[in-house]
Amino acid sequence: MTPDLGARARARLADRPAQEQQSPPPAAATAAPPRSAGKGGDARDKANRRFKTFNAFTDSVGRYVPAHAREAWHVVFRFADAITNEAELRVPDISARLGCDNRTVERGLKWLMVAGLITRLRRGTRQGGASRYFIDPDPGRRLDDLKAMHEERDGRKRPRIGRAVPPANRAKSGRFTTRQR
Repeated sequence: MTPDLGARARARLADRPAQEQQSPPPAAATAAPPRSAGKGGDARDKANRRFKTFNAFTDSVGRYVPAHAREAWHVVFRFADAITNEAELRVPDISARLGCDNRTVERGLKWLMVAGLITRLRRGTRQGGASRYFIDPDPGRRLDDLKAMHEERDGRKRPRIGRAVPPANRAKSGRFTTRQR
């Protein structure tokens, strides 16, 4: 018959020297790891700031941004520096990553700049290199402006395509024609 685990543990403790049994754990094991005093804090702080920016955009602001602008924001954010929130990109590189036309990316970036979600710090040229963009680290503060822009955009009258409507003097063949209302 095997002895129970409690008896085994007591036997092991009895075999240890007395000083080892009563010594407190070392202070280094219970203390928090030291933080680096670098320019942007430790890596955890950088990651937290980036996730706060990303989550604020995705959860609250992103629903009021058109799809082409939202995708352009995600690409710029992906290449942004964790400390400065700046990214250096060319429009053809963004459009290649998204699989769309350069003009679509330009419209998306322009929309983001008008909304204040990104700022172009330097305009790139063919000879001068890529453009430099700054991403607003707190896009949630633009939420009210974006809601107003969204309501203004949706408030416009758009032509509605209806179902087939028979004209007043219907043809003998009985076919209806379609028209916009």
